[in-house]
Amino acid sequence: TSFVKLSDFKFIKTISLGGSSTVYLVRKYGHNELYAMKALKKTNMKKLNMIERVKRERQIMAQVGSANDYVVQFFFSFQSESHLFFILYTEF
Repeated sequence: TSFVKLSDFKFIKTISLGGSSTVYLVRKYGHNELYAMKALKKTNMKKLNMIERVKRERQIMAQVGSANDYVVQFFFSFQSESHLFFILYTEF
């Protein structure tokens, strides 16, 4: 089993900057597809008391994202020491 890590992705540009996350347009090395990568800083999640909300967000996207037009398609998530990352569908 191989684990996904941040260095598996080429960063193309920043799509959005928010109060609790940053979303990047990325391409996984060796693949043609573009993805949106939502990066959440763990210290901000703790400071803003968002851990349970983020867990629910990930769970909802993983369960219904591909079958619901109102929820973005979720592919997978992974984490580094400092961040949590969601890999999501993008239309770029």
